Amino acid sequence: IRQAQFLKNVLEKLGVEIKKEDGDQQGEHMHAEGEECQHEEQGEEEEEEEDVDDDGDDDDMSEDVQEVLSHLNELRAHVTTVSTLHFQVAGDIMSITSPKRPWSDRKFLPSSQASSQVSTPSHQLRHVVELLTPASLKGGQGVISLVPGLESGFLIQSAPGPVYPSSSVVEIPQQGSPGGVSTSLRTVASLMVLGTYLTQMEGPFWREVRGAGLSYSFGVVTNLESGLVTFFLYRCANISKAYETCTRIVSDFATEKVAFDENSVEEARSGTIYEIVSREATLSDAAGESLINYFEGWGQGGWRKLLKYVQEVTVADMKKSLNDIVQVLFDNTRNNMSVATNEAKAADVRTELAQLGKNNLQIISS
Repeated sequence: IRQAQFLKNVLEKLGVEIKKEDGDQQGEHMHAEGEECQHEEQGEEEEEEEDVDDDGDDDDMSEDVQEVLSHLNELRAHVTTVSTLHFQVAGDIMSITSPKRPWSDRKFLPSSQASSQVSTPSHQLRHVVELLTPASLKGGQGVISLVPGLESGFLIQSAPGPVYPSSSVVEIPQQGSPGGVSTSLRTVASLMVLGTYLTQMEGPFWREVRGAGLSYSFGVVTNLESGLVTFFLYRCANISKAYETCTRIVSDFATEKVAFDENSVEEARSGTIYEIVSREATLSDAAGESLINYFEGWGQGGWRKLLKYVQEVTVADMKKSLNDIVQVLFDNTRNNMSVATNEAKAADVRTELAQLGKNNLQIISS
């Protein structure tokens, strides 16, 4: 009851008119009857004490209401500042005479901000890669997190990779990404196809890692937002053995001890194309992607620009991505690693990974 009264006070302070529905009135009537029965069983002394307590609660409630109002007003100020506000309206916009007008006429924005200000936001969003510190990009770091009751093991490691290409960058590499990796659509496409090749069904990782029961899942993921390429092992029966196997597979391809299979490369191209196309599987997905493309600076089409380059990826392109980027990912002096396991296995996991070249792993409690 006190929570309901508190919310009612907040709404009244905000100027919201509270209308009671028939069902609400009936519910209050039934609740009142139940309260009346309970009060009949209590003595008069308890009722007097409750009245005194209620007076104190009312004062506390009034202070709480003012505090909540202060937070709500601060929130409203943040979300209605035109210079930092982004609108996305999906639909047949070209058929509307003044698509910006409803947002100002309906007083969604504060009256102090003129409707003429409703234009392209001046505030530029920053990518995660811009927020990473030099210390976070320094390689050779690693932790083992203790998770009580965890039966399987989990591993993730990352290294600098390509960042978002600007809409004008197509074939000319853009230098200056965190790891010194040339960024272009062709680079991104070949890296994505390579990741799919290594991890696809009946691919190298699948046969030797999942087929041997070492890990349920794995992946090589290119994250353009953070400018990192990431390798992960999910639900490992044996973390160190699974990691050793994946490292060996990558090394075998890099040294050409194992050759790329042309049929599997074609399957990897198809799988990568499906991954890109599935981003816009529905109308709502397409609308969401258009907003993301705007934030990412890809311009109209966004990820679809990659399709042309994915189809053109060659074995030579994949070898270049393998040598320039993926080998760095598996270089324990240049990558950063995080492992999750239980306390009983932590010491053994650290010793085994140290034997594979990953030294200085710190054990921390979750």
